[in-house]
Amino acid sequence: MRVITTLLFFFAFTAAFCQSAQITPNEIVVPTVTTFPTSSTGSIVFKLPENALFTYDGTSWKQLQAVSQEGFSSSIGSYNNCCTYPNSPSVAYLNTPSFKYGNGTLTNNSYQVDKSGVYQFSSTFTAGTFDSNPVNYFLTIYIFKNNTMFRLNSFTNLSSATNSTSQTSDYIYLNSGDIIQLKIAHNYTGGMSPNATGSHFSLIKIY
Repeated sequence: MRVITTLLFFFAFTAAFCQSAQITPNEIVVPTVTTFPTSSTGSIVFKLPENALFTYDGTSWKQLQAVSQEGFSSSIGSYNNCCTYPNSPSVAYLNTPSFKYGNGTLTNNSYQVDKSGVYQFSSTFTAGTFDSNPVNYFLTIYIFKNNTMFRLNSFTNLSSATNSTSQTSDYIYLNSGDIIQLKIAHNYTGGMSPNATGSHFSLIKIY
């Protein structure tokens, strides 16, 4: 049934565009055009000079989009000054990622975007251990783009010696070459270290 449907679909292409559609065991060749033809909903053409596939939705031709996978997720380490005091704010250290897709550049303190698009980021910092029991301190997590802060979330009046958490997440459009960093600030003079299980930073391209 699928074969019959596919054949009928491409015979319709041939009739509509006066071009021969080809079906082989390894590929399907759709009609190539330089101007959009009059067509019916669901039709597909390969358009020049754009070198891209377009589909007709009954009103207009739209380019077919494919999301290029890009992004990473990493736990946060304590191998720099993000956990010392004073701190206003300081870059968090990123451990070896649990996964990484695409050609973006990930270092131990930043990520440089390869493909422009809409990204979702999620970041959490959970306090692990302290030199002494803290009382009424704040913990702020920041997201920086090209050295400019654009998101933050702060928890105040914290007093737990472990597992106090600040987190933030959102969607943002990023351009190729943008540099993203996670930064931490707190006012606990004794210093702290992150709980690696509860401290992470992830950035995923969704469109």
